[in-house]
Amino acid sequence: MIDFADAVRLVEMRGKFMQEAVPEGTGAMAAIIGLDDASIAKACEEAAEGQVVSPVNFNSPDRWLLPVIKKRLSVLALPVKLRAQNALCRYQ
Repeated sequence: MIDFADAVRLVEMRGKFMQEAVPEGTGAMAAIIGLDDASIAKACEEAAEGQVVSPVNFNSPDRWLLPVIKKRLSVLALPVKLRAQNALCRYQ
C-alpha cells in the first residue's frame, strides 16, 4: 500500500509521461457507446492504418474510451457507425 502523498506524485508523473508520449495538440479521446468488445477491437484495427488506436478504458459493457491521434478520429467514426446503427462516437 502506498500513502496519499506518493499516490499524488505517481499520478502527476503518469500525466507528465502521457503528455510526453504525444506531441501537444495532436492527441484526442474518443468515447464509443453501443458496441461490444469484438466490434470495438475491429473498428480500432480498421482505423489504425499504422497508428496506435486501441481501447484503454472500459466503463461499462458498451462504453469505451480510446486515446486517438486527432487525424484518426474521423477514420475511427466510420467503422463504429458501420458496426451499429445506434452506436455513438464522440470525441474532443
